[in-house]
Amino acid sequence: MKKIVAASLLTFMALNLSADHSYRYQITPYVGKNFADSDSRLRNSDVMYGIRGTYYENSWYGWQLGYEGAREVSVKGEFRTVDMSRLYLNLVVDGEEEMKITPYILLGGGYEMLSKDVDAQPDQAFMQAGLGFKYRLTKMFNLSLEGRALYKFDTEHIDYVTSFGVGMMLGYPQQPKPHSETKTTKVREPKPKEELKPAKLVVVENHKATEQLIPMPSAKKVIENIEECKNSHDPHCIHTYRLKILFDYDKADIKKAYRLELEKVVEVMKKRPDVRLEVEGHTDSIGTYEYNQKLSQRRADAIKRYLVSRGIESVRIEAIGYGEKRPIATNMYKAGRAKNRRVVAKFLF
Repeated sequence: MKKIVAASLLTFMALNLSADHSYRYQITPYVGKNFADSDSRLRNSDVMYGIRGTYYENSWYGWQLGYEGAREVSVKGEFRTVDMSRLYLNLVVDGEEEMKITPYILLGGGYEMLSKDVDAQPDQAFMQAGLGFKYRLTKMFNLSLEGRALYKFDTEHIDYVTSFGVGMMLGYPQQPKPHSETKTTKVREPKPKEELKPAKLVVVENHKATEQLIPMPSAKKVIENIEECKNSHDPHCIHTYRLKILFDYDKADIKKAYRLELEKVVEVMKKRPDVRLEVEGHTDSIGTYEYNQKLSQRRADAIKRYLVSRGIESVRIEAIGYGEKRPIATNMYKAGRAKNRRVVAKFLF
């Protein structure tokens, strides 16, 4: 039995190391209980333990390979016990991953083995279906509560399994190579539309990263800079500022203490109705590729929602999430990841 567990772990680790990093993996050890069919020769187990690994094809479904077992299961009518073990493969369909509590369903099959021969209770194949819920603790860890029904083909018995597990996400996406401009603190921006000249306004979520940028001046000064750039044909006429705005880890909420800085943007856009704003959301590489894409969009949308709530027309603001695709520093170290967790906003005029 220990050899089977070890083989399952090694197989899953090999998949994790060799597979395409654009997909997600999860490994979940769990404990539970098996409730045997009333006609079964076996009684309910005391404790069932297991481990399962899931390979996600995309953000909503994946394939699951698992092993579970129970020791010293009593045999009805006899003064002896047997060990029971199962191997199984499931198709798992998840709910929305950004939810704190995520429902999921599963359908699959497997094979049940007993350590000793039991009359009218052979080793046999089974099919199963189940429902579960995952509670997200962090990007990496979650708790799961699951219930399954197993139909055994030879005996035509139905067992029920309940389990509680701790899941860990593995196989984070490989970082794309940074653009050549990422060797400096400048951010590579898209080509300006038509003849619009962008003046960049950078929002960064870390004190060390923000120290490298010019503080956001008054709205009056920004307007003066816009006017200078608008009347200039200099392609290098770009003014970069920082806003004193910090996001909590894995959050997109704007704290009240930081909204004074955004009010400067509001004032600029109210006094210059010809100015538009492009907001770009970015993240570091901690977490899955799909999750970071959504997180970056949420951060960009948070800035847009605030500006709209202050009377700026929604059509004048475009919010785009780039996830982890445009790092300006290495994600190998904490300081670099802090620089990559940012929102960039450009005045377009």
